[in-house]
Amino acid sequence: MHGDSSSVAASSPSRPHSVFAWPDVGEEQIHFGQKALRLPARTAPEGVARVVRRFADERLAGEPFSDWLKRIGGPSKVADGLRDLDDVPTPDENPEYFTDYDETGPFVAQVAESECAT
Repeated sequence: MHGDSSSVAASSPSRPHSVFAWPDVGEEQIHFGQKALRLPARTAPEGVARVVRRFADERLAGEPFSDWLKRIGGPSKVADGLRDLDDVPTPDENPEYFTDYDETGPFVAQVAESECAT
């Protein structure tokens, strides 16, 4: 999982994060993680928890994550169980959604003059 570049400010709770399926290192090939979907930062922890719970519930005894992922149909099938987390409410619908972690008020973009712009 990593933060994507976006026009949304880096500290905003709605900044998107990509959720990647686990990479697979085989005997002759390496497969890098495949993107499942993008989630707002506010819901990314719940997304990770869901994937971990699903893997724990559905895996066969001793089955590695990469084998489980192939068996269920790949990253797109993981994404299917997370799409509801991609719904971002409006600030009027849920102002708390736009409050940064460890903050008491809603996110406010603050733009200051820079020495390069003067």
